[in-house]
Formats: sequence, structure tokens, C-alpha cells
Amino acid sequence: MFSSSRESDKGSTRSLLLQNAKVARDSRKEEKKRQQSAVLLQAHIRRHQTQRRLGRDLRKMFDESVARSTCESTVSAAATEMFQVNRGLLFVYNEQHDAKRLVAMCRYIVSSMDRTNNVKVWYVSLALSKKYLVLWLDQIKKTIRLSLRHISFLEIKDMKQQQDLEVLLQFILKLTDCSDWKLLSAKGGDAIRPMMTQLCSKLLQSAVVEGLYSVLGQVLMRCSGQAKVSAKKAIFPPALTLAMR
Repeated sequence: MFSSSRESDKGSTRSLLLQNAKVARDSRKEEKKRQQSAVLLQAHIRRHQTQRRLGRDLRKMFDESVARSTCESTVSAAATEMFQVNRGLLFVYNEQHDAKRLVAMCRYIVSSMDRTNNVKVWYVSLALSKKYLVLWLDQIKKTIRLSLRHISFLEIKDMKQQQDLEVLLQFILKLTDCSDWKLLSAKGGDAIRPMMTQLCSKLLQSAVVEGLYSVLGQVLMRCSGQAKVSAKKAIFPPALTLAMR
């Protein structure tokens, strides 16, 4: 009888020990999960803060570079410098915050090709460099894609939006046709003309894939319904020229 009681007590003690061990093990497991979750949350917060700080710095750099250029009578920043600045903006680009900067970028690129005779300033001169060619091509394709997306939201009846639309259309027009590039009028220009023509063809094909003709159709429809002659003169010619290519 006493032996049976002792065995029962031992069994209860063993069961209690096993249960306590399981509770302690589960507790350690839950604590580990909480610690891992806390570490993961902290990492997300740090990453978000870093991204915001990076975005703020890159946008500030872009704004300052464009502001310096705007204050000067001619575009003077080297194409390599502006390429890096534009690359930074595109890396953090957000339609809601950076649409105006996109227009400023396109305006600068076109101006760099029209307002100076310095080959180092011409943005397209980077296409002649093996170091920059692929990166430059990807950047221009992305800028065209973003421009087409932004164009689809612009209203011709609004004067400011009309001006932005004109800039974006001129940018696409300029980068998909090298016939009036100063680069090709410079010494040795005839030798690189076939290469530049092929480059423009690739950019035009990329624009078509990104919905160029659909967007142009929208623009021409809005333009035809616009009563202001000034709006039609500013928007209709570049849009029609692109549509006819």
C-alpha cells in the first residue's frame, strides 16, 4: 500500500516537473519571438528613417543644382554632374512629391542641348562614353516613362499645367530625334550620326511600349477641344510631330 502511494507521488512529481519545464520552455520561446519582433520593428523604423533622410538629401541636392542653373544666363553644369543629380532624384522619385522636379529635369536636359556650345554640358554627350552609355540610356527611358505618366494627368486649360506639358513633350521630341542636336553639328558629328540615330530609335521604341501613342491621342483630343489658340500652338505641333513618327 505504502509502496503504491510512494510511486503515485513520484509520478505526480515527475508530471509536475515536466509540466513546469514545458511552461518554462514555452515562455522562453515566446520571449524569443518578442525579441525578434522588436528587432525587426526597430530595423524597419531605422530603414524608413534612413530612406526619408536619403530622399530629403537627394531632393535638396537636385533643387540646389537646378536653382544654380536657373540663376545663370546659360547652362554651365557638366553633364556628368547633372547625370548623378538626376540619378539620385529618380532613385527616390515619388509622383506626388517630385512631379515638378521631373519637369525641371526635362527642361534642364533640353536646355543643355540648345543653350550652349560646350560639348561637356550637352546631356547627350554622355551617350558617347562607354562608362555612361547604358546608365544614361536607362535613365532617359525611365524619364520618358515618368513623363508620359505625368502627361496623362495634365490639363491644357490650366496655364501652368499647359507649360509643364509643353516641356515634357519637347523633352520626348528632342530625345527621340537627333536631327537638330548640336552634338552632330560639331567636329566629327557625321561619324557618330548613325549611332545617335539608332539610339533615338531605341528611345522611341521604348516610348511606344510605355504608351506613347495612347497618351498623345489623349493630348490631341484635349487640344482639339481647347478654345485658346495659344494652347493649340504650344501643344499641338510637338504632339502631332511625335504622333507622326
